[in-house]
Amino acid sequence: MPFTKYLRATAIAAATLPALAQAEVLSEDNPTIRSFLCVGFNCADQDIAGIDDFRVKDNTIRIHFDDVSSSSSPDNDWRIMINDSASGSDEYFAIQDATRGPQIFRLSAGAPENALFMAPTGRIGLKTSMPLRELHMVDANTVTLRMDQRGGSAPVQVWDINANHNAFYVTDISNSTTPYRIEPGAPSNSFSIESNGFIGLGTNAPEELLHIRTTADNTDAFALFDAAGSGSDSAFRLRQNGVTPTTWEFRNQQDSGRLNVGIAGATRRSRLTIPPITTCCDWAATADRMKLSSPASWW
Repeated sequence: MPFTKYLRATAIAAATLPALAQAEVLSEDNPTIRSFLCVGFNCADQDIAGIDDFRVKDNTIRIHFDDVSSSSSPDNDWRIMINDSASGSDEYFAIQDATRGPQIFRLSAGAPENALFMAPTGRIGLKTSMPLRELHMVDANTVTLRMDQRGGSAPVQVWDINANHNAFYVTDISNSTTPYRIEPGAPSNSFSIESNGFIGLGTNAPEELLHIRTTADNTDAFALFDAAGSGSDSAFRLRQNGVTPTTWEFRNQQDSGRLNVGIAGATRRSRLTIPPITTCCDWAATADRMKLSSPASWW
């Protein structure tokens, strides 16, 4: 077949085949587009630019960054994804690790203004454009940070750190308790733990394992042991493990209101008992112990 007839036949055959989506090289130089560029199946012949310089217009928008470097060089591929394509599915802007598959960053449609804001200082604001600390969170009522352990071999455990006008508190969501709470206006050094493990209540320089201090006039430094449960005594113990190890117990009995003082676990006759009356007892010292006149007694 003559070459001219071959070209003509090839052209006719090509015209009768379905159109295929193939890339076309528009320029092998370095072209510049000085106006507006629209890319996508749904771009009109004269799409109105508005404030845009570049527009992607389609019902499924994906921008793929395909790194063809050798395997010995960084070559991970990335993709920008806009919305799901199925009717009624999610609307979002996402960045996908195209090599491995997961979406590692996602912004859902309808998120509030300044939902995520990074200032020039590097500080991050959540619902604020003026972060004043490295992480600044704002909410109309109760700012909450959740820590959620799940998905591994360990049991599920959820904690919330909360702050509002009533208190700063930690909530154990899994067990429905609030084990830690600070109210606004609490004085400085209300609770302090030093590097040596000493605990100060009212002081940041505790001199013992537990140091209770008040600086208010006409205010006693009380420690209250309050047994509020039914059938519960209120008590505390003093223990040492020296040459003669002993544990002394001070117990307020719930059934009689008496104060028992003695060696923990000792028989009743080894304890001092003081009844719940406002005036009690004359002290008398002997060579080996203190005695109380009636109505106090040794048990």
